[in-house]
Amino acid sequence: LGTAIFIHNKVTYDKIDINSSALQISAIKVHLTKENSFTIYNMYNQPNKNYDLKQIPKILNLQQPHILLGDFNAHSPTWDINCQSTDNPGLIMEEIMNNNNLCCLNDNEVNTYFSKTHGTLSSIDLTLCPSNIVDRFLWNVTDDLYSSDHFPIIISCLQSGLTQTTQHYNINKADWDKYRLYTRNIP
Repeated sequence: LGTAIFIHNKVTYDKIDINSSALQISAIKVHLTKENSFTIYNMYNQPNKNYDLKQIPKILNLQQPHILLGDFNAHSPTWDINCQSTDNPGLIMEEIMNNNNLCCLNDNEVNTYFSKTHGTLSSIDLTLCPSNIVDRFLWNVTDDLYSSDHFPIIISCLQSGLTQTTQHYNINKADWDKYRLYTRNIP
């Protein structure tokens, strides 16, 4: 098992090597423009392993700004409206969020995981980022499992602050006689 980051082939990025036996994590730095880049960390907290989630802030300090996402196998009403109580990984993630000014992009009413064993829905997949960039992203979950037990999560960068081009037309070069000919019978 492991982690993967899928990115559009037109997006420029750099792979980041993370040497950590305390966590199962991968990362890339995405370059949208010269001034607009961020690091994506993808983590998997495998249930039968004893990963040290408290090591996350040490890794996050390597690159700023960033998005931390993945399967944390952590339960909390903070990101899952159906959760009744917070488990230990959930408590650790809440502490990390509070101590590191991280916001959860998840919609707490949208589930990310379907347990085929128990037939229940929950949200164990999280997407976190610092509060100063939270408005740059749109978070969505597809409604098809695609034969997995995790719903695919789509994170779109809104690219705020990027210059947008507007199309301009030179109406002085138009053939107005031809236009009138083709449009005279249009009611």
